[in-house]
This record gives sequence, structure tokens and C-alpha cells, in this order.
Amino acid sequence: MAKKSKWPYYIAVALSALKPPEKITVSEWADKYRVLSEKDSAAPGIWRTERTPYLKEIMDMFNNPQIHDITVVAGTQLGKTSAELNMIGYAIAQDPGPMLIVYPTKELAEFTSENRLKPMFYLSPALVHKFLDKDSQKLELQFVNMYIALVGANSPSGLSSRPVRYIFFDEIDKFPKWSGAEAGPLALAEERTKTFYNKKIIKVSSPTLRTGNIWQSFERADVHYQFFVPCPYCGHCQNLVFTEPPTTKVAGFLLH
Repeated sequence: MAKKSKWPYYIAVALSALKPPEKITVSEWADKYRVLSEKDSAAPGIWRTERTPYLKEIMDMFNNPQIHDITVVAGTQLGKTSAELNMIGYAIAQDPGPMLIVYPTKELAEFTSENRLKPMFYLSPALVHKFLDKDSQKLELQFVNMYIALVGANSPSGLSSRPVRYIFFDEIDKFPKWSGAEAGPLALAEERTKTFYNKKIIKVSSPTLRTGNIWQSFERADVHYQFFVPCPYCGHCQNLVFTEPPTTKVAGFLLH
């Protein structure tokens, strides 16, 4: 039986706002509060970091107060967007602040809002009571102590219209080519964080060219990490690199 509070309800609610956040990392928060929806995963249900151990340090780097910028270079379908969503959920529940999420296009932003973000809020016991659905729009999500703005990288006004503490860039190598007098979408958005000493900027993408946004961001990083795996035969840990297949030659025939 739940213990009855000695305080009137309205005082208990007010005092609950003063309760300090749980001392917990992003990966621990995800294991405790993240639930994958059928729209978001081939294996819906409770999130388990142990299924994708290479994401643990990426997510927990979000808790490091000395790190303000995180770049993740990863292949397709390896969970990089899921790691972003866990960081977003953690920020809402544990350390709220104005947030901007930038997608390659406005259409992708709208799709993700309806099919990935909102289901995450509804299914998480730590987020469902913080999400103000009736006050929200498709690209402007409202919460008890913060908001999330979603924009396409092809919208200069959306990238430069408000100060934010958190910025999440998704698939930045798919951002449109930028030309003209204004700065590019990455620079425009990052300028919004200047007034926040505790800002966090997260960039994730599958790589394309060495000159692409994600590789350039990775190479500018102060510290580089790679995931090592043990050899199934000797146990030696090594970076998993597949050898290139042998070069094939093309035979051409011309018949008259």
C-alpha cells in the first residue's frame, strides 16, 4: 500500500519540483525508462544497451560536463539515431533546456516527430507526464520545463530564430548543398547555443566522402574513439575492419 503524504496534494506537487534529478547516466536511464515502439524497432519493447554495447560510451559521453560537441560516424542501421533519441529523452527527464533537432528536410522532421519522437514520449514512464501534447504542434513539441523545435536544414529562418541549449543534427551528410551570403546550416544552428555554458551539440551521420560534413567534424575532434571487439579465437581486442575484396577486371567483347 502506498504511503499517504503528510502534505496536502498541492504542496506535495510543488515540493516534487524541488526533488533533485536521479544520479544516472544516459545508458542507465535508457535501460530503465526507454521503451521501443513497433514504429521504431524490429524488436519493440524495453531498451537494452547490452544489445548494442558500442553505443554505451557514446551515450554516456553526453554526461561528461567537459564535452560540448559529440560526433558519431557510423554505418546505416547501427543505432546512431536511437542513441540520439536516448540522449533527447534523458535531457527532457533529467536536465531540461531548449532544444533544436535538425534533419536534412522539413518532411523528414515531420515524419520523425510523429513516428519516432511522440511514440517514445507516450511509452516512457519518465516522459509521458512531461509531454504537453495538446500544446504541441508537429514541429514544436512542448514539455513541462522546455520545448523541442524540429527543423529542416533547408530552412534558414528555422535555424536562426531562437536560443537553444541542445542541438541534435541527424544525417548531416544528407544536408543540402549551401550557397549564398548566409552561413551553412551547421554554423547557423550552432550559433544559437552561444549563451549556454552547458550546451551540447550532437552530430550523427553515415559517412559519404572525406570532404563530407560528418568526416570533417570527426577529424576536427580533440579526442577520437573507435570500438574494439575481441577475436573469437584468441580474445585479442581489435578494431573490426573488413578487408577489401580482390580487384576484378572487366572483359569487353566486340563482335561484328
